[in-house]
Parts: sequence; C-alpha cells; structure tokens
Amino acid sequence: LAVSKEKKKIPTSKEMAKILMAASKDRPFLLVLFHTMGRVGEILRLRWEDVNFQEQAIRLWTRKRKGGNLEFDWLPMNEDLEKILWELWQKRSQDEWVFLSPLSGSHYVHRFTLMKNICERAGVPHYTYDTSRHFVASYLFDKINVRLPTISDLLRDYCLQTTETYLQA
Repeated sequence: LAVSKEKKKIPTSKEMAKILMAASKDRPFLLVLFHTMGRVGEILRLRWEDVNFQEQAIRLWTRKRKGGNLEFDWLPMNEDLEKILWELWQKRSQDEWVFLSPLSGSHYVHRFTLMKNICERAGVPHYTYDTSRHFVASYLFDKINVRLPTISDLLRDYCLQTTETYLQA
C-alpha cells in the first residue's frame, strides 16, 4: 500500500537562532553539528585526534556505509568551526574526547533529552538533532543556490535520493 509520508518540519532561520541562543553551554555542540552537517553520533564520537588545526580539517567517523563498518571522512573546517573547536581545545579538561560527559567522565553515548529541553527553553516546537542537517541543506539549496550534488557531498550521502529527503520541506 502507498504510504503518505509527512514532510519533516525544518526550523525557520528565526527558530534556529532561538535554539542556538537557548542552548547556552551546549551551543558549541550544536554549532559543531551545524557547521559539519554531521550526524549526532558522529559528533558524540569526536576525539581531539580527529581535529587537525594545522590542516584545518576534521575527521568524522560514521557507520552510514554499506555493511555498517565504522569509516571516516576528512572535512575542511570553516573559520567559525575552527574558532569553536579552538575555544573548546583551550578549555579542555582531558585530551581524548571533544564533548565530555560530566557524569561519566567519558564521551557521551547519547543525549536524548538535550534538544527537547533546548527547544522548550527557546519556545519553539520540538526538533531533533537531524533537523540541523535539514536546515543547513535546505538553506544552501534555497538561499545560496548550491547544487544538489554539492549538498550531497557535504552531507556525505552517496545517493542523491537521500539528499533530496533533506530538501523536501
């Protein structure tokens, strides 16, 4: 049977600004998601050895490959991302994980309630981490006129149909 899939709601620019402002101490985490167009698991797995300030590159590890193997991609860092990571580097309390859980003393495995709480503080509908990928992809496509194959490369999607789902709204 045909399934009518509802379009994913993407935050407006104003809503995204409210989310970032409401994030307070977690703003760097959301900004790294935003600037890398990464998946939340990729950012939670981020180690300092994956950040190369000399080459202005960041390595994201993903399982979104055939077979589910953990593989990496090196991405260039823009100036904003480099500044965010440099500030985090200068404030770090250990040399392994970029985003350290104060409860466990190790990296976060998940952050289930963070976005829900931030959205509540911002007074916007509940969005997921993935909506930052949707927001940036849609912004690049609609406002900057970046071509679909380029957006697909930035998202590290290997199928244009997958990238098109990010632009459905």
